[in-house]
Amino acid sequence: MRYIGLSETFDESQMPHRPRAERDLRRCRAAGSAMDATLVQIATTFDEAAAINDFKMRIERSLRFGPQHAAVRARFRARVVALQDCTLDAALATIECW
Repeated sequence: MRYIGLSETFDESQMPHRPRAERDLRRCRAAGSAMDATLVQIATTFDEAAAINDFKMRIERSLRFGPQHAAVRARFRARVVALQDCTLDAALATIECW
């Protein structure tokens, strides 16, 4: 089976790329009426999984920026400075604690 309409085509051994925000939108649309969709959004906003989902979405956004983006470089600049004098083993031990 091949998936059509995506940026790439995938065979059935691969999972199609569907960003988290797109999946959430599809869940809301599947709820039915506008009231049902609103209740689904309210329920998911306040559960514990929403906090985890929010964290994953922030990571997904930062990964889309790429390594040359100013925000990504600023985020990791302090960590690079802290590790520049470390050996590989010492750097690995340090980042395992972060």
